[in-house]
Amino acid sequence: MRPVAILLGVALLVCTSFSQNLSQSLRAMGKAIAERGAPNRAAAPAESQLPQTPPRRAGEPFVLRNADQFERRGNSIVASGDVRFSFRGYDVVCDRVEGDLRTNIFTMRGNVILSGADQLIRASSLLVDFDRRTFRFLEGSADLGPSFIGGNLTEPIYIRGQAASGSSKEVEAERCGLTTCDHDHPHFELVARRITIRPTKRAILRDVDLRIFDKSVLRIPYLVLPLNQNAERQLPEVGQSRDEGYFIKTKWPIELRGEDLFTGRLDYYTKLGNGFGGDYDYSRETLSGLLRAYTVTRGTNGLTTFWNHRQLFGQSNWTVNANYQKNNYTTAPDNTQVGIQTQYTIPNANGSTSLSIFRNSNESASFRSINQSYNLNDQRRLFRSIASNLALNLTSSENQSGTGPLSRRSILDLNYTASQELRQFTTQLEYRRSIPITADDNFFSSSDRTPTISIRSTSERLFGPRMGQVLPFGAEISIGEIANPGLQNRITRIGFAWDSRQQTDPNKRLSFSATNRFRQTLYSDDTAQYLLGTDLGLKYQMAAKSSVNLRYNYLRPYGYTPLTIDNSGTTNIVGLDVNWEARKDLNFSVQTGYDIQQLKLKSVSPWQNILFRIDYAEGGNRFRARTTANYDNASQIWRNIRTDFSWQSPWGPVSGGVQYDAARSTWSNVTLLFDTFKFGKVTTSALLSYNGYLKKFEATQFQVSYDLHCTELVLQFQDNTTGFRSGREIQLFLRLKAFPLDSLFGTGRRGQSIRGGGIGF
Repeated sequence: MRPVAILLGVALLVCTSFSQNLSQSLRAMGKAIAERGAPNRAAAPAESQLPQTPPRRAGEPFVLRNADQFERRGNSIVASGDVRFSFRGYDVVCDRVEGDLRTNIFTMRGNVILSGADQLIRASSLLVDFDRRTFRFLEGSADLGPSFIGGNLTEPIYIRGQAASGSSKEVEAERCGLTTCDHDHPHFELVARRITIRPTKRAILRDVDLRIFDKSVLRIPYLVLPLNQNAERQLPEVGQSRDEGYFIKTKWPIELRGEDLFTGRLDYYTKLGNGFGGDYDYSRETLSGLLRAYTVTRGTNGLTTFWNHRQLFGQSNWTVNANYQKNNYTTAPDNTQVGIQTQYTIPNANGSTSLSIFRNSNESASFRSINQSYNLNDQRRLFRSIASNLALNLTSSENQSGTGPLSRRSILDLNYTASQELRQFTTQLEYRRSIPITADDNFFSSSDRTPTISIRSTSERLFGPRMGQVLPFGAEISIGEIANPGLQNRITRIGFAWDSRQQTDPNKRLSFSATNRFRQTLYSDDTAQYLLGTDLGLKYQMAAKSSVNLRYNYLRPYGYTPLTIDNSGTTNIVGLDVNWEARKDLNFSVQTGYDIQQLKLKSVSPWQNILFRIDYAEGGNRFRARTTANYDNASQIWRNIRTDFSWQSPWGPVSGGVQYDAARSTWSNVTLLFDTFKFGKVTTSALLSYNGYLKKFEATQFQVSYDLHCTELVLQFQDNTTGFRSGREIQLFLRLKAFPLDSLFGTGRRGQSIRGGGIGF
């Protein structure tokens, strides 16, 4: 219990200190908001605002709208005195501008305001390259919107300071502040010696001073803010689980050269001891990847590594995915697993060639298993009209259990396909062969074709477009040698296939559709088979959402086939669908079928299950509900009855699902979700999932957020009582609202959604 006591004591000390500083900051923030009522940046003085103009095209020419003095010499222009102009999709206001219409580089000075589709820059001096879409300003500010930063932000980022430069690929700022607060006097600001923003990836701040209402509350040398939606949380995590005990997990980003980032992981578990590891995220012009390693010091002494790599060699592409897991306590505590998958693709003018290797091994004290494959795939077009595809696949496996015998198997699969498009036909050659490399008496080929040749066409290609409309059909003739699975013999097959589809106007009240098919096959062992099939549909549209659909499906083989791949079952079913719109907000539907084949079996009812569905939508989808029920005709009992609903309440959305197992007389599942209920500045969400079979709640989750304008204080509670790594977790953190957050609310321990029904049906 000593580690638990030490951990709780440290957490209590940190939380006490943090709560005191936070409460003071919150009181100061609330007081300042009430006193200041700081104006929005968009509500700056009218004389500093650009006139409202329609969106401009990126290639629009230079248009001077106002200037006290203007001079042009060739491609050089100079204007001064209340200058206003538009160029390349931007509107600019300044005191003086000097530009070159050949290079499209402009220098603006004095009260500069530049506005674009998702940018707004104010500065004393601004240099813009309109061709390269780059800028550099002195003594100013930049409002960078979500689409400029990469689309994962929900609100703009505001930068102000001594100097900044950049483009849509990277923004660099020196001695400046960053905030997501749109007030002239922001509630918070991250003041840094240097800021680097890489859109869609991350924002890196060096020598950071966190200021709340111009008061410094925290100083850190390095801070990374993720900008991608799937980024992992950088905040510490504290909780408890069955496998780990009480834990605290922390991440520490470390500055590297270029765009590389190393995130160290330092954790402590009462059951597993210390956890060490790190993620190395690297990126160059022609390569990028992620290298991850993690280990714990007590118990299983597990080690987990992962490597994902992508690299270009000219036009060729190389990818690697590799992992090594030894005593991974979350998935395989007593196993050693090694996996690698790599592929090298070489494109060419007519196609591409790829080489790939896959290997996976799993070993423990009682068994050993190795599976690997080597693949060569070549796709290209020959002589313009011929498409060729060659695939070679060498697979091997080794398996041994305990002291038992070692089982080995190696097979080479060869598959080659060539097709040619002619004016009236499509011809195809296919050769498929499985060759055993190691001696194996149990080996048999499943689908060898050595080879097969086929010719396909349609009525439109054979006789013209008019015949394609009057009598649409498709036909195929084939001949080839095919291996019969499980036997050593090969059968020569000659086949003819024909299919036709006809349909009347589906927009009429009464419509009809028919699909017919015929297949005749002859075999070298003096056997033959033909197949008849038809699918008929009759639809009567009573109203926009009311209809009766009658279907008939028939399929039956006649004769005998020695090839397993040509075996076909028998189908003879009549189906009925009825959809009835009783009112605009109420719909009923029934679906069932009658299996004529089952008439031969007197012990089985020919009637298929009856599916009932009721849809209700009230007040423009303000309240929606759907009930489905399944009646088993064979057993003459109800199976499952489920109701899903969603309600746009005055406080926020409510949704849920209820399922009743009528066969067991049990409420098998009840899920209820209260999503983003707002009460002033407080937003709450709650999720409850009850398992009727286990007689307990599988998941109980709550989330409470307090709105602080540009930030929010979030409290999350999760209690997952069943399944993978069940346990309870509580988190309290301060979130910048503009940045993406991968919230754990509404998900299980494996990341699966447990929100239940009622949404999106």
